[in-house]
Amino acid sequence: MDKMPLEKEIEEVLRGISNATGEQLTEALTYDVLKIREKIPTTNVPLIIKTEGFVVPYYKYIRGVVFSVTA
Repeated sequence: MDKMPLEKEIEEVLRGISNATGEQLTEALTYDVLKIREKIPTTNVPLIIKTEGFVVPYYKYIRGVVFSVTA
């Protein structure tokens, strides 16, 4: 993860969202939540493994930042 230092940028986005006004958040976003293995064809196992390797640590990091921002 040293090659992809995203923590600073992720925290900046999350703090911006938490400090946004109602007017800034008026556009509704919709996403279909899928597991990584549902998004990537099962024939591309190396990509699945690589993606999961990035997503899991960042998910935990984002969750921690969100809880610290909203507390």
